[in-house]
Amino acid sequence: MLLFLFFTASSFAQISGYKGKRVIVKTGLDAPILENGFDFETEVTLLRNFAISFTYKQTANKYTQKLKEYYAVYREYPTDKATIKDQSYIITAKFFSDEAYTAPKGFYTYITYASGNASANGNYYIPNYDSSLPFDGEYFEYDVSDIKTSYIEFGGGKQLILMSWIVIDFNFGLNQGKMSSEDSDDNTKMGGLPTYFGPNLGSLVANQSGYSGGFGFSTHFKIGLLLF
Repeated sequence: MLLFLFFTASSFAQISGYKGKRVIVKTGLDAPILENGFDFETEVTLLRNFAISFTYKQTANKYTQKLKEYYAVYREYPTDKATIKDQSYIITAKFFSDEAYTAPKGFYTYITYASGNASANGNYYIPNYDSSLPFDGEYFEYDVSDIKTSYIEFGGGKQLILMSWIVIDFNFGLNQGKMSSEDSDDNTKMGGLPTYFGPNLGSLVANQSGYSGGFGFSTHFKIGLLLF
């Protein structure tokens, strides 16, 4: 029993955090700029080189609708923008590599998983191939809700602590998103819109067939407070 208490105490002694503080609350400055949204994050240091965080995030991104059938008729894309409104719950694991400091300060690599629910609003176009009819096609609006979303992100960053309580966190990574409705008709209406979801610096597979989500780079810049 005494040995158990000794090793338990020794383990917790290694969980030093920064000057004994282990809990940080943060918000992202990137979210309102890049994604028209906001997020709140709580990070907890568990080991000298490991921390875990939990984030709630809302976004409302707008995208140009690159409807190929519409473009073929009018030689331009619609001026109406498509919108994805997403609410996500995010978990991130950080592995600190700078041995000169203990977590949560220094360089780190991270892996993030997000799961959420979204709604989408946009348009689709059905061309008219019958030249005897007096119109070129029909332009419809759609509203789709209860869309399952998720993404995985991997990258690296650095976290600074100033004046023992101000936290600055910056990272950059590769993001793979997924956005799909259980209704196949809704997926057809959304067309290539899901290929934009995920990375906040733009998708490398935007509007390409065969993808159910975006793929590209993301960056995050957050400020916060080291509490206790």
